[in-house]
Amino acid sequence: MKRVAAVLPALCLVAVAYSCRDAVEPPPPPTDPSGFLRVSVTTDHADLGALVVRIWGAPAADSIRAAPGLTVYHGAAPSSVRAFVAGPIPTSGPILRFWTPDASVISDYQVTVEDAAATNYEQRPVAEVRTSIIR
Repeated sequence: MKRVAAVLPALCLVAVAYSCRDAVEPPPPPTDPSGFLRVSVTTDHADLGALVVRIWGAPAADSIRAAPGLTVYHGAAPSSVRAFVAGPIPTSGPILRFWTPDASVISDYQVTVEDAAATNYEQRPVAEVRTSIIR
């Protein structure tokens, strides 16, 4: 009995000391920088039916997908990717998205419009179609 009486306070002391220790949380896992970037257009032409755009940047745009209601075909071009987007092009909004391993380097990408056509196949001035890359 004396032995239990001597051990019990020691166990209580260890339990109290252990419960009072500062809890050290492991650092959060690093965030994944990869993700999709979107190519958005703004134009005064409400009748655009097709665009040819070129996306410049490194690493090259990958996994290109059309915005809802549009169709996209793409292929590699020198130091870039060229995409043909068809359908009712919005006067303002995204037309496609692409995957990049580091979406934080959005300023490393550029997009240019190489050709624009109306739904009746008439050419439209490419200078009147403004583009941007957004998250």
